[in-house]
Amino acid sequence: NASSLQHRWYISLGNHDHRGNVDAQIERSKVSHRWYLPARWYSEVFCFNGQRIHMMVLDSDKKLWKVQMQWAVAQFEETKSDWRIVVNHNPLYSAAQRPLTGNTRRLLEPFLAKYKVHL
Repeated sequence: NASSLQHRWYISLGNHDHRGNVDAQIERSKVSHRWYLPARWYSEVFCFNGQRIHMMVLDSDKKLWKVQMQWAVAQFEETKSDWRIVVNHNPLYSAAQRPLTGNTRRLLEPFLAKYKVHL
């Protein structure tokens, strides 16, 4: 209940989420002011200190990757933002031995480079 936690939380779906009910998590956005998951993947555009920031939040389910990346390309082809941020459940790099890291990097890194994603 700390005041520092009373802000919107941008949720990114990952491997553990797909073991349960993803739709229930999306529905939670309708009843919680903090929990923000309007769809399996989504984007938001913010302004901060005069800069436009385009944040894209991805679902790490690789079965959805092809259609999700088509959507992502369209998003960044059209953006006029100063900053581009992509959020994904799985890290691109990790000191731990994680097989998901290599798969995520192989799928996502070319997209991040092509569209000059900042974070």
